Amino acid sequence: MHNRLRLLRLATAVLYFGPLLAGLIGQGWAMVPVFVVILLLWSVIVRPHLWPASLRDLMATEALVAMAALAATQILLVVVLFAVGRGIGGVMAVQPVLPVYLPAALSFLSVPVSRLIWNPHVAAANVGFDPILQDVALQKADSEALAIEMLAQVFALPEDVPEAEVQQHLSAIGQHVEPAILRKVLTDAVSAGRAPRAGIKALIVHATDPEVVTVLDGSAYPVEAFAAAGRDADLIGLFARRCVVALGEEQDLALDCPSVGALQRAAQEVDDPAASKALQRLIGILEQGDGSQVAQA
Repeated sequence: MHNRLRLLRLATAVLYFGPLLAGLIGQGWAMVPVFVVILLLWSVIVRPHLWPASLRDLMATEALVAMAALAATQILLVVVLFAVGRGIGGVMAVQPVLPVYLPAALSFLSVPVSRLIWNPHVAAANVGFDPILQDVALQKADSEALAIEMLAQVFALPEDVPEAEVQQHLSAIGQHVEPAILRKVLTDAVSAGRAPRAGIKALIVHATDPEVVTVLDGSAYPVEAFAAAGRDADLIGLFARRCVVALGEEQDLALDCPSVGALQRAAQEVDDPAASKALQRLIGILEQGDGSQVAQA
């Protein structure tokens, strides 16, 4: 999707370069209507959602006003590009000798090229995206797709993958994906049962990362991670140990942690002394209300 978008923007640049070049080579203002028609044609083909879908819609007052505004915008754009081209030619005393048809041909050529690159009907059906306005919906969809693709490497890790290795992968992914998006992809995979044990470990590591905690403060992310650990003693112990460390760096995390009662029940039920000890330590810190015990760990 990103590659197509870049190519479309390149074709759009060629579209706008036409009237600029026409002004640079000294073509008359009589060419302005030609370029306006080309720009409007491009708009109809690449951005059809801006135009009425039927003849009945065409006759509506709102549609007429919208089309008039769009046409006025294109006229103004062409005039400005013409003026800029003439200004550049005048200041630099440059007036290239080029075929008269070349500027209009370049602009017109960008219309079919843009349509070959970008199918607006398919794009709208998939993500509701306007390629010029850069709709936030596509950015979010692209970020989620990137997160899914990058997390596939994490999900492929062995069940006993070290915590440090998981953290390293997540830190690398965090350079490209926002914490909230990464959280959503991880929690969705765990909730749907698609995440292997390494994926659940990744969720716990991410939810107890002090840097992530700061960004997602107040969202109870650690509670989701604790629930994802289930009754797995190793995962529960991992959560408790990392949560203790995170509380030492970000004391406000206590508000996002599981309740003391839930932690106490887990400490009683878990069949692992190390995990139980880690839970008891976390419970003590939460009951104390600060992270002062962390320094004594």
